[in-house]
Amino acid sequence: MPENKKNVLDYVSYYAKEGLITEKELLDAFNRGRPSRERTQVQSPDTNVHEESVNLNAPQVLTYIGAVIVYAGIITVLSQSWSSFLSWQRIAWSLGSGLLLVALSIYLYKRAKDERVENLGDASLIIGSLTLIIGAFITVNETISIDSDSSAQIATFVLFILSSFYFVLDRIIRKNITIVFAILLALGSYVSLSAWIFEGTGQYEKIAPYVAMIGGVGLISAGYYFYKYSEDRKMLKDPFWSLGGFILVGSAYFLTFIEPGAILWEVIFPFIIYTAFMVSVKLRSKNFLSTGALFMVLYVRKIAFKYFGEGLGLATSLIVSGVGIIATAYLAITLRNRYFKN
Repeated sequence: MPENKKNVLDYVSYYAKEGLITEKELLDAFNRGRPSRERTQVQSPDTNVHEESVNLNAPQVLTYIGAVIVYAGIITVLSQSWSSFLSWQRIAWSLGSGLLLVALSIYLYKRAKDERVENLGDASLIIGSLTLIIGAFITVNETISIDSDSSAQIATFVLFILSSFYFVLDRIIRKNITIVFAILLALGSYVSLSAWIFEGTGQYEKIAPYVAMIGGVGLISAGYYFYKYSEDRKMLKDPFWSLGGFILVGSAYFLTFIEPGAILWEVIFPFIIYTAFMVSVKLRSKNFLSTGALFMVLYVRKIAFKYFGEGLGLATSLIVSGVGIIATAYLAITLRNRYFKN
């Protein structure tokens, strides 16, 4: 038996050296030979990556939901008494309470010895952050005069300051919540900046999809950074890839309706979908596959009704769109089964 075992290991070493067997295939074969109750203990790297992307447990989810509900309650109470507050009271109840709750979360994180205190810190940070963001705008509104011409400018600076605050806060407590707030606030500042720059041109409605596309690329890049260079935050890649991919492809799809240039984007759009499919295969991410399939269905339906609806009739356009949708589904299932099957 020892000699046979040595031969098997030698064969494995040889096949691995020649690239004829992967680590995943070896671990899968190893798992099949273990008792069923132990099979989940040894997993391939791909499986680990998948599990890291679903890292929220039930108490955490309940904590986040509860925090949002508490925040909604606080806003409701404040709105009911808002007219009776003086200016400084409005600032104290919004900005002041937000800062206090964020400070409380830092204290809880530093003193946390178990998951319960950690969850309390999460709840305090979420409620405080949402209140702080609203409070920052209330403070600006109560201290300076804001008109429609300066609103984008003010929003740009407020969101930039808030984003910088959360990037610094992330250096102190390093929580996924802080980096998510920092990136989303930076994205908001970028959108406000673009509105500020182009609001006088009267063409912002046509420029907005391009602004959104750049923002989508930024979110995808952030997700890739977490995936490639941040082991403890690798689970954040899926939310950022999902949101960024949806914004990017959705903006490109929206451009197929805007004249002039709609026909050009109708030609370009299939290549964007193809790129989404290829990226999903390269990164082994179902996010891009799902987004590409969704907008491919919408695109096929749009093209079928636009170019076949009038000349060939409703029945033909329905047939063309139906065949296109079936083909998209077939392609999506093929890619999923080939590249994402555990």
